[in-house]
Amino acid sequence: MTVIAAARTSRSVCIGSDSLGTDDGTGVQTDHGSKLLAFEWGSVGYAGSYRPAQAAQDALAETNGVETKRQVAGLVRRLREALVDAGWSGRSRGALPDVGGLSLLLVGRRGAIWVVQSDLSYLRCRKYAAIGSGDALALGAMHALHRNAPAPIMVEAGVRAAMAHQSGCGGRFYHLSFQLK
Repeated sequence: MTVIAAARTSRSVCIGSDSLGTDDGTGVQTDHGSKLLAFEWGSVGYAGSYRPAQAAQDALAETNGVETKRQVAGLVRRLREALVDAGWSGRSRGALPDVGGLSLLLVGRRGAIWVVQSDLSYLRCRKYAAIGSGDALALGAMHALHRNAPAPIMVEAGVRAAMAHQSGCGGRFYHLSFQLK
């Protein structure tokens, strides 16, 4: 259980997360630290199983950016290959790997925001996005602020709303921000 939120304004783009993780088998919740990874091209937040997120890190590190659909399509292709190599396989040739509910929220240093779903489909988001069990709460809070607030304020409000009202979200707030040129 988690919440990852991202927002963009004309001046900056920001991504943030909670730090609580829930073991699906036992229901035990522990503080896992930041769920954000920083790269030269930007940042990614992940929700779902930690194991496929770890398997995907090399593919994420090798990407050149996430500003265009073509760049994200290449990243998703490398993600699929990395996940299959790590033991996630589809039911038949060409099928998508079962990635344990893994979802990614990508933020580029030039302002692009993308959601990569567990079926490896991807969607570009214009102003803000959220994934994880607290996504609806985060989206509501960010929507309320999106006309006037800076991106870091929107993201913090979104993550903190989920932490306050979704039992699977909590712990500490983490974020990364990039100034747009």
